[in-house]
Amino acid sequence: MSGVPRPPRPVPRPAGRPVPRPKMPPPAAKNSAPPAAAAAAGPPRPPPVAKNGAAPARPAAPPPASGPAEWYHPKASESVIVAPRQDKNPVVGLIRGRVPVEMGNIVPDFLVGKANAVLFIGLRYHRLHPEYLGGRVKQLRDSHKYRLITILCNVDLDDPAGPLEGITTIAYHNQCSMLCAWGNEECAKYLVTLKSYENKPADLLQGRFETDHAVRLTEVLTTIPTVNKTDANTLMGQFGSLKDIMAADGKDLSQCPGIGDKKQRQLMKALHEPFFSADNGKDE
Repeated sequence: MSGVPRPPRPVPRPAGRPVPRPKMPPPAAKNSAPPAAAAAAGPPRPPPVAKNGAAPARPAAPPPASGPAEWYHPKASESVIVAPRQDKNPVVGLIRGRVPVEMGNIVPDFLVGKANAVLFIGLRYHRLHPEYLGGRVKQLRDSHKYRLITILCNVDLDDPAGPLEGITTIAYHNQCSMLCAWGNEECAKYLVTLKSYENKPADLLQGRFETDHAVRLTEVLTTIPTVNKTDANTLMGQFGSLKDIMAADGKDLSQCPGIGDKKQRQLMKALHEPFFSADNGKDE
């Protein structure tokens, strides 16, 4: 029996230490509910099966980003083209149904013809950002793409004199037309009219042209404050022509009957002072 090995003796444990028990995972509960995300997603879907050996269809790619703005639009001859920046403008909703409207990525705010551009500006916005309109007008003017550039001005201030003067100066120095409207409804009417009269002859917009020299000279002189038709006839009788009236000094004008100091000053101011000061509008 001495050749049979004996089993090893157990190592004595220190007194006072409990025997650690192995941790077992808790038994799975029967009919346990799946996680909320899995329940919402439902059972896994099988992969798409190709038909007739063709590759399965891929999900549609997102639309490409819009490219640079265009000067023209292929539908400008039949519709009013609206730039995306004016999509939230209430005026756009007012012209829908009156004329065809198309959205287009164009440089101006509106196209009312193939080469007729419109820039929209409100006096309130111009007062806050006086440099905005001048930059956009210069962009259109320097492009030489448009036959007509119109500034459509929404008069949305109770005291419009200051901002309106600035916009008028910009329009004058950049050979732009300018239309003033009091409210969105009137702005919409202007856009509809511009589109409707796109191919109309200019005779409808032009006034009757006077061929009589005396009548035309009277119309010019009476635009000066305090000068009436009687004063105009007196000046024509005294000097004969507009050239001679403009060459006369204040003393010569005062010698005419009915031309007092006030009218003489108004005449000299209108006939000799420049329409704009030398530095007015340079920074616009």
